[in-house]
Amino acid sequence: MIQNLLDGASVAISGLIITFSSLGLFAVVIYLLGIVFPFKEEKVAPEEGEEESVSPVSQASVASDDLPVVIAAAIAFHRQKAQSNLGSSLEVGKSGWWSAKRYHSQQRLGNRMTRSGK
Repeated sequence: MIQNLLDGASVAISGLIITFSSLGLFAVVIYLLGIVFPFKEEKVAPEEGEEESVSPVSQASVASDDLPVVIAAAIAFHRQKAQSNLGSSLEVGKSGWWSAKRYHSQQRLGNRMTRSGK
């Protein structure tokens, strides 16, 4: 009995030693590769005549009388995206399996309720 316990403990300890020594060896190899091949960030200078790329939205000018319309459209879009359809998607289900399981669970629930007299 004790011999089996000692054998199991020795196997577990040797497995842990092998695992962590290989992990340490891997970390040392990664560190040495980092020294041998250091990271160098490439600097890309814009060519002559080129400007920095700027978003067309930031360059667009909005007329002052269009601003309330734009704000109202943005608020309506945000409200539409904020509404959750989680309940309806749970009711519909994702596949035939889901629908079949839902049908059977409702049948079982109905049978339980009729058996209990409710």
